Amino acid sequence: MKENWRNKKVLVTGVTGFVGGNLVVKLHNSGATIFGLSRNENPFCYLNQEGYNDKIQLINGDLSDHQFLYNTITELQIEVVYHLAA
Repeated sequence: MKENWRNKKVLVTGVTGFVGGNLVVKLHNSGATIFGLSRNENPFCYLNQEGYNDKIQLINGDLSDHQFLYNTITELQIEVVYHLAA
């Protein structure tokens, strides 16, 4: 599995949630470059508690803003999206 994710650019929405945070850990350990989309910062989320917030690029934004989402995916050249936001 590690070879499949090495250097892949992955966007995870809902990154501050429990499932999103655990997915980030798994992807990071597999070598992926991770971008996390969140509407609100949460200092008590799993990522912060486990120290992974410094290992990914966090992006603050609203998922319902389609132009923002399109621009983010295009400019960062995202290859895979995990949509876990509520």
